[in-house]
Parts: sequence; C-alpha cells; structure tokens
Amino acid sequence: MTSIIRSSGGGPPVFPLCLMFEVYITHLPLPCQLWWRSPSIPAVSNVLAVHHPPSFTLPALWRSPSIPAVSNVLAVHHPPSFTLPALVEVPQYSRSLVEVQELHVSAASLERQQIFTKVTSSSLGSDRLGQAWTDQSLAGCGLSCKGKYGSRCQTFMYNSNTGLCTPGSFLKSGTFGAALAPSAAEGDLFAPISCDTSDGFTHVISGTLAACIMASNFSLNYPDAHALCLHLGAHLFVSRSIQRFNLLPPMIKYVIGLTDIAEEGKFVWQDNGETIMESFKTSLFNSGEPNDIRGEDCVNVRVTGSNHIANDYPCDTFKHRFVCERSYIRY
Repeated sequence: MTSIIRSSGGGPPVFPLCLMFEVYITHLPLPCQLWWRSPSIPAVSNVLAVHHPPSFTLPALWRSPSIPAVSNVLAVHHPPSFTLPALVEVPQYSRSLVEVQELHVSAASLERQQIFTKVTSSSLGSDRLGQAWTDQSLAGCGLSCKGKYGSRCQTFMYNSNTGLCTPGSFLKSGTFGAALAPSAAEGDLFAPISCDTSDGFTHVISGTLAACIMASNFSLNYPDAHALCLHLGAHLFVSRSIQRFNLLPPMIKYVIGLTDIAEEGKFVWQDNGETIMESFKTSLFNSGEPNDIRGEDCVNVRVTGSNHIANDYPCDTFKHRFVCERSYIRY
C-alpha cells in the first residue's frame, strides 16, 4: 500500500494502516487497530459507516454484523472533535467520500442507526430544519445534521461541489414533495432506507406493506400527540389505503395524521399536506361521518379488518392513543 492520507487541519499524516485500508485519520499516536470498530461494539458512540459498491468486497472483520442486509459496510470511529477530510482514499478503490451514494449514520447513540441513500425522485422533498452550512464531506454533513438536530434530522441535502449541507425533516411526496425538492444549489437529497428504532420505534410488516412506527400505550389529545411525534422526528401515522391500517395493532382506537383544522370539510394528510381522495374518504369513515359535531376536526381509527373505521372528534378535549411514523425509502 502506498497511499497516505494527510489531515486537512495540518496534523500529522496517517500511519500506513496496520490492516488493509487507509480511510481514517487520527491525530493521536495510537495503533490504528484501536480505531477500527464495528457498530455492534457497544463501547463506540459516534460511528460513521461508509457503504461501498457491491463490486468492492470488504474483509469480514470490518463488516457490520448489526446490518445483515448490507454486507459491505465499513465502520469508522468518528470523534465529535474530528472533521473528516474532503477526500478519503481507499487502496484498490480510491474514491472521494463525497461521491459515496450511501452512508450509515449513528449520532450519539448506537440505537440511532440509519442507512441513508440518494433520492432520485423529483417528487420527493423535505422541510428545511434550519440554515445550511458548509461541510467537507457527505459523511460529515450527515453526522452534523444528526448532531445538531438529533432524531428531527430525517433527511439532508448535500452539494458535493460546494460542500453546502442543508438539514431536512421527514420526506414529503406528491405536489408538496416536488415543491420541497432540493434546488441545484442544495445538491442531492439523502433519506433513510432503514427504520430508526430509537425511542420505541419498530419496523412492522403486513403483506407487502411496511412502516417504521411507534404505537403509544398512553393517550394524548391531538395537539400533544402531533407535537410529540414531531419531536421524535416523525409524524402521526397516515394511510392512503385501508390495507395499510393493518400495520397497526387491531381493535385499538388511534388518532392519525388526518385533519380538517385549516379548512372545515377539507381533510388533509399530515405528512405532505395533500387532501384525502373523496373515494377513499367514503371508504374510510363510518356512516354519517365525518359530521363535525362539537367542532370535530381530528380523526381517529379503530382497525377492524374492514372498511369504515374512522370518525372525526374534537382535537383538544378528547384523548386517544396514537401512532408516530418515521419516513424511510423502501426498495
């Protein structure tokens, strides 16, 4: 191996790595093996893992056993005080880290592990969480977003030419998603393809459908449930088909992300602001509902395995259990 990576901050060059790769820079005179860790090792808190193309095989020692679906994942310990250089060379497969298409980010807790992938659809976008900043790498952008915003960081945008990094909330689709798609200056949008299972969230499957949800075992009114889900980087559960409600535990009444708070009679989905289709609205609501008795602007459902499972109810005074949903892309 002849490649030597030098730090961008004037630090010493990296020692030729003891094993096979030269991907990490340390300013400490310690044996390099101490810095190679798998996400399965509990002692490591801030872990960055770079997913390499299928054509490139990593040694088994450096694969991530905690992500069985992704075999070629290299985990690198990333102290908060250290900034990754813009260019990271890998012998036999030299490549700028800013060009890597997927990365695995774990900020502050190994229980917050997500794999992010580049979003190619122009109909997907996200609300910006705050002002953009300049970061030296795609990986650094993802880690900074998680570090600044925690679980609220569900997407981020990165421009590999300028280093501009923009933090984003959960994905939105359709007309609203297209309006929130990244601009040319913001670069590419990256979104999770795995379920962030922190805070009690779990990956649930029903037939061909799947979701990343947290079903509460306590009750809140709509404003509080809505606020709690947003705090967890999620939104209240939404479903545009009766079948998708089968992802929820049966025979329990849950508040969902559907309201006509903004305009009476116009029910919109919380995840993207789109109006519910009239045909689905007819299938979803019980006979005579929604009826707006007592100013009912929020919606609850009880999953029974059939149609007509929803009712409108007063948002502030009634409390129900609720389901938060985190967005992710599933291929």
